[in-house]
Amino acid sequence: MKKNVISDQGIYTLLLGAEEERLNEIARVLKGISDRIFVHPIVSTKDSRENSGDCRLVMIADAEPSTFELFDRLDGSFDSTILKLACIPLEEVTPNLDELLSRVDDILLHPEELVLRLPFLDKRLVIREKSELQNRAILETIVDGIITIDSEGEIKSFNPAAEKIFGYTSSAMVGKNVSMLMPSPHREVHTSFISDYERTGVAKIIGIGREVVGLKKSGDQFPMDLAVSEIYTAGQKLYTGVVRDVTERRQLEQEILRISDQERRRIGQDLHDGLGQMLTGIGLIAQSLVGRLEREGSGHVDDMIEVAELIKEADQNARTLARGLVPVELDDYGLEDALHMMVRNVERLFGVSCKVDRSGTLFIRDTSATTNLYRIAQESVSNAIKHGKAENVEISLRTSDGKVELIVTDDGIGFPQVLPDDRGMGVRIMKYRARIIGATLEIRSGSKGGTTVSCILAV
Repeated sequence: MKKNVISDQGIYTLLLGAEEERLNEIARVLKGISDRIFVHPIVSTKDSRENSGDCRLVMIADAEPSTFELFDRLDGSFDSTILKLACIPLEEVTPNLDELLSRVDDILLHPEELVLRLPFLDKRLVIREKSELQNRAILETIVDGIITIDSEGEIKSFNPAAEKIFGYTSSAMVGKNVSMLMPSPHREVHTSFISDYERTGVAKIIGIGREVVGLKKSGDQFPMDLAVSEIYTAGQKLYTGVVRDVTERRQLEQEILRISDQERRRIGQDLHDGLGQMLTGIGLIAQSLVGRLEREGSGHVDDMIEVAELIKEADQNARTLARGLVPVELDDYGLEDALHMMVRNVERLFGVSCKVDRSGTLFIRDTSATTNLYRIAQESVSNAIKHGKAENVEISLRTSDGKVELIVTDDGIGFPQVLPDDRGMGVRIMKYRARIIGATLEIRSGSKGGTTVSCILAV
């Protein structure tokens, strides 16, 4: 960061314009009013010096479109502390006021006014340099990665936290396209998100926090939270992305779900092996008592028959609960069998039509993926009945091109755009389950009602 160059080094000024004669005239006036002003006239980018970063003032000498274009082409290389002025006659200022105000800090009607503004410019530069130091300190110490890009996706800044997250240095990344930090197929569609937003104003990533996949220099992919915001600085539109590596969080969520499923399985086995067998034994005793009472001609036979039936029903319900808690055997075809069993229980318990449709050869090696797909289907069916008031539910299990697609559709009232506060954690847990097995989950309402839940897993 430079020191206060107005006081210590003088003012090196870039003078931009479309007419060389006018630029030279303004340059002569500026040199005549102060020996602290050093002027470099520019009528095209090829006239600019490579060390234009030394300049402390940029002055526009006219309001011609070519001058604004020249200014915009050079603007990306300017230090953020540089002051930008316009020295234009009043008759040119009036019709171009809005455009000038979006580009410059101040407007002069005559170059001689500059000498009167020197104390003001001194203070403005000091304030900007202090602000720049503060901003730089924040960016260098913040734990989140902060990346700034332009509308073309070119990286303008890359803070130390981003260096640590992705493994690249800032000098290596500035000027590169941000898509190199994304794996396929995300990198191919990234630029379209920004261009679509600028064309339509409909935000798909701008102003919306979401989880995406990042790509490190090593080639490793990792989950990250990304929040993108739109900013304007020095008349230029930029996009700032705040990035956080959530690998540890996802690993913790996966472990929590693993422990939860393990505990669920233990309870299911206890229901089946403990309570279920005990109820079966009690049922046999009840049936034996029914036979004895019948032989004795007791008037309590009907009561005992009712008790036996209730015990049998309780036994069946306990075993149904146990199968729901422990649905998938550790084999390649357990998911389909478990889904068929689930729909039979749904039809019996809730009185709705529920069926499974499968196409393709199902083969999933990962038992965790099998279990989580089942839980997503289970929660989807439960939501369809409980919240969607559906009467018909269909579970489709399709396999093709190395992918398993689980689709649950219903004819209920549809999925709300905004979930009510009392809706619970079901949808959020479904998304967690999909994420930890590397699947994509989409929930959408049909145009005529009903909800479709789609979960796609690469196997």
